Amino acid sequence: MFIERPPENIKKKVVNKKITLRIPEKLWSSIQNKAKKEYTGKGKQSQLVNDALRHFLKNSAIDDIDWDNPADNYILINLLTQIKLGSKMKDAGPNPVQINIDLHVYESLLDLELKIKNTRKLMDTHIKPSIIRICLSQWMYADRSVLS
Repeated sequence: MFIERPPENIKKKVVNKKITLRIPEKLWSSIQNKAKKEYTGKGKQSQLVNDALRHFLKNSAIDDIDWDNPADNYILINLLTQIKLGSKMKDAGPNPVQINIDLHVYESLLDLELKIKNTRKLMDTHIKPSIIRICLSQWMYADRSVLS
């Protein structure tokens, strides 16, 4: 009995990680409106969230942070300030929202969260939801065609 090689024309399955978080209601309604206008296909809001996270991770200069000596690193201070702002967003909706995030983006978020927790052991903020909230609030005022 021979094992056949799968055909080449089969699409590779994209691996996603489903997360649940609370986002301010006004922000989520504007996300839905923007996703309807700018994205096509299924999972428009998830596509928007993935684009926002990719843009944030690419442009926040995380690779330039000296994780061994983080005391005077202004990039890290700016990042921590943004995380605090994301955690302090008011009027988070009563119903949590489920979003599918690409596995590569999710692993980058986890890596960033571990690095921050290792440098700031007493930080009492949930880092991943805070980053996602601040990314979305910044992405809402951006032009996707310019930033892509």
